[in-house]
Amino acid sequence: MRRILLSSLFALFAACASSYGTIVVFSASPSARNVLDSSLNALPANDLVLVGMFSNVTNPTSAPFTFNASESIAQNFSAISAAGGWTQFGSSGLAITSSPADKIGGTVTDDTAAANPFNGQMLYVWVFNASSVSAATEMGIFTATSANEPWVFPVNAGPNNNTTYSTTPSATTTMVAVGNTGAVQPSGTGNMVLSAASPAPEPSTVVSLIGATGFLAMLRRRRAVHS
Repeated sequence: MRRILLSSLFALFAACASSYGTIVVFSASPSARNVLDSSLNALPANDLVLVGMFSNVTNPTSAPFTFNASESIAQNFSAISAAGGWTQFGSSGLAITSSPADKIGGTVTDDTAAANPFNGQMLYVWVFNASSVSAATEMGIFTATSANEPWVFPVNAGPNNNTTYSTTPSATTTMVAVGNTGAVQPSGTGNMVLSAASPAPEPSTVVSLIGATGFLAMLRRRRAVHS
């Protein structure tokens, strides 16, 4: 009897464990859109691309946040995450690919019950011009609002429930940059372009610069008097 009970419990556990499975795949096909920095240069390979959802965004063309160029990327990331209700999917991200170059590609998996809140939610990619948020000086947030394969998270079910997405123009007819965080070129291939941060220097830095300037001016006056 005990063996039967244990076998039943094990089978139930295995069934529950296999009921989860969501794999997000981005196809970096040769015709996919390029990702460019704010100067329209190609991004280096392996730059970070996060996948996730915004619980506070009901319409990606009118997000409750906007990019602030006077703040650092880390500050923007923190502010936008809070305002938009950002939740990252999976423990890792995608990346900018090297072959083909300058595309979004890779796979992110979450095969646990933690992926359930993503079911049917719009999928966003958050692109950075570095391998980490802290090292980045530019970023962009993008989604597809009209596509042959909509950018919507699949239902978290089945051991191999994978969905492939693409930024290829023929497969993704309408892409948008969310909250003025980045831009999508209006013509040609519609490449994705990042926004650059130019944060103002810290007050202590400004004070130091003023002090240094005053010191140099004093030295010049002394030299002029002695000469």
